[in-house]
Amino acid sequence: MLQLYSNDKPQLAILLIAIIVGLCVGKFLYYIINMLPAKLMYTWKTDSQEFLFPNIDNKKKINNSSNLWQYYFSNSLAWWCYLPIVDYFSCKKKSSIILPIIEILTSACTFLIVYLYGVTVLSIAFCILFWFLIPLAAIDIKTQLLPDELTLTLLWIGLLINSFDLLVTSQQAIIGSAVGYISLWLVHMTFKFFTGKEGIGYGDFKLFAAFGAWFGVMKLPAILLAASITGTLFGLTMILLKKITRSTAFPFGPFLIIAAACIAMFSY
Repeated sequence: MLQLYSNDKPQLAILLIAIIVGLCVGKFLYYIINMLPAKLMYTWKTDSQEFLFPNIDNKKKINNSSNLWQYYFSNSLAWWCYLPIVDYFSCKKKSSIILPIIEILTSACTFLIVYLYGVTVLSIAFCILFWFLIPLAAIDIKTQLLPDELTLTLLWIGLLINSFDLLVTSQQAIIGSAVGYISLWLVHMTFKFFTGKEGIGYGDFKLFAAFGAWFGVMKLPAILLAASITGTLFGLTMILLKKITRSTAFPFGPFLIIAAACIAMFSY
């Protein structure tokens, strides 16, 4: 693996730039979190109608909430209403509290990556990784969906960067992506065979395959073990608090994402 970073801590100006970039990216991610599920639902509904009723014209324009540019600039607002953090407190039309949370979280992750690894190819790669993981986790929590547009893109980026042996060799990345997908698929099929229920979604297979493409096959057991333990503890806690029942489904993706984020932050 190529060592493309040094242990020297970046200067204060670089860290401030990382914070600002993280805030701006976080604002963009917030609209991805809101736009992408709406667009997917609309597409699935339209495709289903066209398949079931082929003789009926179901073609309609997608509303503004599924078009990122229109969704972002649909309202005539003052320029400061598009600034991160400021938009939530200063504009007449209040956004969800999730907006500043996503902005701050993205900024904090970007800051920490740059602080740990400096301005390097590795830190850029990890920033891109986290900028995918944050909307994936938020969308999965909100809708229990892991969109292919994000998971598969993340997988291909992982294979691309490791073609230069950045984190692992290209061979390890390819094997990792295959093992990641197949392993969770086997767990899914085994669980379904004995219970008749689906325990893990197909989006989780693709997400785990993406982690295999990024970190290689050797990191996958640690990610899966950590995610399983935290997911089990969360489920038991929610059951004890009577928030859910034993039959209630909750997303597994966020626990995989937290485990993979810890691997990225503290293993290189």
